[in-house]
Amino acid sequence: MRVPSRAKGRTRKSNLAGVRILRRQHKVSQTHVGTPVARSLVRFRRVRRDVQGHLPSILNRGSATRSTVGRVEGLSHDAALHASRNFRFGVANGVMFTLVDALIAPTLVMAWFISRLGAPNVLVGLLPAILNGGWFLPQMVVATRVQGLVRVMHWYRRVGIFRTVCMSLLALVTLLLAAKPDLLLATFFFIYILYAISAGMSGIPWLEMVGKVIAPRRRGSFFGLRNFWGGVLALLAAAPIGAILSEQLWGLTFPYNFAFLFAVTAVVVGIGIGSWASIREPDAIVIAPPVTIRRLLRRGLEVV
Repeated sequence: MRVPSRAKGRTRKSNLAGVRILRRQHKVSQTHVGTPVARSLVRFRRVRRDVQGHLPSILNRGSATRSTVGRVEGLSHDAALHASRNFRFGVANGVMFTLVDALIAPTLVMAWFISRLGAPNVLVGLLPAILNGGWFLPQMVVATRVQGLVRVMHWYRRVGIFRTVCMSLLALVTLLLAAKPDLLLATFFFIYILYAISAGMSGIPWLEMVGKVIAPRRRGSFFGLRNFWGGVLALLAAAPIGAILSEQLWGLTFPYNFAFLFAVTAVVVGIGIGSWASIREPDAIVIAPPVTIRRLLRRGLEVV
């Protein structure tokens, strides 16, 4: 079927008119884009597009960080938030008590002290046994009181203060009872036994907190750094300790030189207790039910 020539002419005219309209709109848009208002609108659209693209990541960054921190190295969320701080204070605690072991070594310093007081060899040999027994024996009783608690820092703080007081009293009685060696010897053993027992009472709470605040993969480096820097500090303290024991420091004679050594030890003990007490303890995730001494004894027999 043929289209009339008039219809063809009209169609061509309409197409040409449409093309002219499109060209005119394109020129107008290009003209307006160059104006300051148009440039501002273009920039606004770009900024809005960029903000919309980054807004979800900004909003989710906090929650993603929290969820990541909560899963760091097997620690709870609260423990992971303070992992670095707790690690540093834990290492400082170990360094201080390694130095304490060097300052009042039972096989050297304490043995020399009570030998000068006239103690028999049996009492000299009891010094390491008292320290080891005082560390292990109270732990069964403490375990019955600590197990089932959400936090155990209060136990450590109280016992730590008592340990510091015991060492301070030892320095004081050595100074006051210098003219009475027999009374000083008896008082020394009484205070030394209390100090050893208090150290054992803090053992279980300390281990509980280590499990909560030190990541499993960092426990090797944790104990390694404690022992390494504590050993370095003890090695550096060997010369001053030797000078104190040989009565060559400031002319301090026996037993005043030991009184000074015990006072220094009390300060170091206080610093070590304060370092561990500065740890931010999280709540326990898994809490075991309380246990009795009878149940612990039965469990021990089953293990044997």
